[in-house]
Amino acid sequence: MAKVYKTTFRLKRGTATRWSEVNPILDPGEPGFITDENRLKIGDGITPWNNLPYMGESNVISEPVKEDFPSVGALNVIYIATQEKKIY
Repeated sequence: MAKVYKTTFRLKRGTATRWSEVNPILDPGEPGFITDENRLKIGDGITPWNNLPYMGESNVISEPVKEDFPSVGALNVIYIATQEKKIY
């Protein structure tokens, strides 16, 4: 039987002011959560925090992708399938 481990998953987090002051470069795919605004940014390994777009706003789009499955496209862009499909 598999062992079950109780764990907590936490994102890097801080206030908007603190993120702006530190202005870190997040690793590719590394999330950073703004606690006082409930907003999220995802790093690309190059762009400083202050220049990263917020997730769920201008950089998340809805358009068909290969075989209409949800998939990750270019850095910081998530493509959402227009139709629900079964994933095998």
